[in-house]
Amino acid sequence: MTEQVLGKTPKQIITERLLQESIRLLKHSKVSIGEISFELDFNDEGNFGHFIKKHTGKTPKEIRNQSIIEKALN
Repeated sequence: MTEQVLGKTPKQIITERLLQESIRLLKHSKVSIGEISFELDFNDEGNFGHFIKKHTGKTPKEIRNQSIIEKALN
């Protein structure tokens, strides 16, 4: 049904939402990357890092550092 309505599988929808929330927390939260991975139900920080890298091409730390630089420039 989701494929007919949205053109995406349930897995794609869940992955997109999880990625969106991960990036939001990395950019706008001061909690550690390990705490974010725990909060989002990853088994460990390594699995979280692999997920982020696979879908963005960047590590969680790179995303966080990029956000810090962007905030400093604005």
